[in-house]
Amino acid sequence: MFFSLGAQVKEGASDTLKVSHLHLKVAKDPKRAAMLSAVFPGFGQIYNRKFIKLPFVYGAIGGIAYGINWQNTRYQNFKYAYTDWVTKSPLKRYLDVVPEYYDVTTVDAAYFESQLQRYRDYYRRNRDLLIIAMGGVYVLNILDANIDAHLSNFDVSQDLSYNISPTILTTVGMPSVVGLRLEIKF
Repeated sequence: MFFSLGAQVKEGASDTLKVSHLHLKVAKDPKRAAMLSAVFPGFGQIYNRKFIKLPFVYGAIGGIAYGINWQNTRYQNFKYAYTDWVTKSPLKRYLDVVPEYYDVTTVDAAYFESQLQRYRDYYRRNRDLLIIAMGGVYVLNILDANIDAHLSNFDVSQDLSYNISPTILTTVGMPSVVGLRLEIKF
């Protein structure tokens, strides 16, 4: 760990020095931030003292978890409905997924079976995509904590500037060329 200490010192009337303002800046360890976020999502952001990112991390995780649960519930309903329809089960769970006014005895059996299979596959696919999205949010959480810890000591001072000005380039034995000069101060 690296420490940076800055202070303003004022000389008083006597031989004592008064410290009016003290800054202690601790360099963050990127490995620690990444490990904390890997073990418990959001802890790397807390370690980096970026509390404003926590609602985004937990909002994404909570929203995707809700979506996974919602899609999985519908997938299970259509999976059991399809199984009961194909096996002619006495449970008739396919009645749970159709509206009350829908009469399954008068419908084309092959069409109804294909619709049950299509909806089952649709909800399973969406659930699986949300599980992949949850993994993506988890990885982004770890990367954010790691990168934020790396950039915690990045100096963004007021001295960063650039200047673009016209110039004439002259070379011995060649004609002069008009161009632009880019000057960067840091």
